[in-house]
Amino acid sequence: MLVMGGRLVFFFPVIKEEGLADSQFPGHPCFTLIASCEQILSLRYSRYLLTMVKIRPYTEELAERALERHLDFRENHLKWLEESNLHSSVFSPSDTQTMVNGKSNFDRDSKPKYRGKYV
Repeated sequence: MLVMGGRLVFFFPVIKEEGLADSQFPGHPCFTLIASCEQILSLRYSRYLLTMVKIRPYTEELAERALERHLDFRENHLKWLEESNLHSSVFSPSDTQTMVNGKSNFDRDSKPKYRGKYV
């Protein structure tokens, strides 16, 4: 439904321990990534504001491939839920923050809140 040259802008949440590279952002054959801006939410979590531009029309072949990938994703997502790994991955305590005398040694002002770049 998006017109050619139209922009799709959305937030993409990440766990900072994973060392995210630009190649790990979601992609689509009809879109190209033109900008990403990180918003640091906590020591463990952040989110990226991604901007993509539509570069080619959506075809029936792409629709078939999308359906296959959707079914594969759904199967893998159900495995995560059955094994209870999803909850433990999201809500497990983080070891990245060290405590000294019962207080955190993290200085909120020592790190930037946003990091952005054009791709």
